Amino acid sequence: MDTSFSHETGLMLDGVRIAIENMPKPTLVIDPDGRVHFSNRLAVKRFGDLSQDGVFALTGLPRELVEERMERAFRASTPAFIGLEGTCGAKLTFFGWRLAGIPGLQTPLAILQLDQSKSLAAKFLAASQEVAAHRERLADSLEQQRKLRDEARRLQRLSVTDRMTGLLNAIEFRIQATALIAQIGEACPCVTFVYIDLDHFKQINDRFGHLAGDAAIRSVARVLKRAVRETDIVGRMGGDEFMIAFAGATSHDICERVEEISDQIREPLRWRPPDGGPPCLLATSASVGLHGISDPNTGFDTVLRAAEARMYDMKHISREV
Repeated sequence: MDTSFSHETGLMLDGVRIAIENMPKPTLVIDPDGRVHFSNRLAVKRFGDLSQDGVFALTGLPRELVEERMERAFRASTPAFIGLEGTCGAKLTFFGWRLAGIPGLQTPLAILQLDQSKSLAAKFLAASQEVAAHRERLADSLEQQRKLRDEARRLQRLSVTDRMTGLLNAIEFRIQATALIAQIGEACPCVTFVYIDLDHFKQINDRFGHLAGDAAIRSVARVLKRAVRETDIVGRMGGDEFMIAFAGATSHDICERVEEISDQIREPLRWRPPDGGPPCLLATSASVGLHGISDPNTGFDTVLRAAEARMYDMKHISREV
């Protein structure tokens, strides 16, 4: 700074220095090159000695960017906002304005005053933005987890159910039936298995096509779902064959229910071909075999063979009639 100024200029600068020292906020007096000419005690306590590097020691921003922002202070007669980023990443908010009214100055000066409330607000804003971003990331993560759980449940359902009917598939029915047999005891004294096979089902496929056959299979599946309790299990064993396990029920106990199932299966299904053809009635009936057990050591294959054999007995009897 050129010190060849008049006595009057020196006195005025001394007055500025005293005023700066008594300001309640960290305050600096700088020139366009970023050198610090005056700084009050609060500024020294806040920023340390800036005599060597000037305002550039306050920030890690590029020098050209700092000079561009400092230039605002020299153009402003009223406080202008100047934002910097501290070396540790903290936000620094200054108000800067031109030091005017001092004759004889060869180098213009400007005042920089730290507004700590603005800096705190900037910190709070940055923290709030980080919290919001974290919440958004957390929400995305939770949504992703929810989708993964839904997909896992969907895959789990696909792995244990028959895709066409939603009933248990043959493998899962075997697993759950085996577990049900093993639980036979005081709480569940017996289990009755019902084997169901549709009569002349091939005729539906041959006459109306496989789409009609699929509709008939789904219709039977709906009947069976309505016939069982939460403690029972029902599965599609393959093609037009189904099986139910009634927990805690003897063959005598469920005879009436099996008759109701057979009656509902015999009710004709009104089916409209998807190609716009005329609607038709799909007539179905079923042969049923029952086998009850009370021994928890009974194997599922034994149950399956016995229930299937009784179903075939019923099928032969119905054909003879």
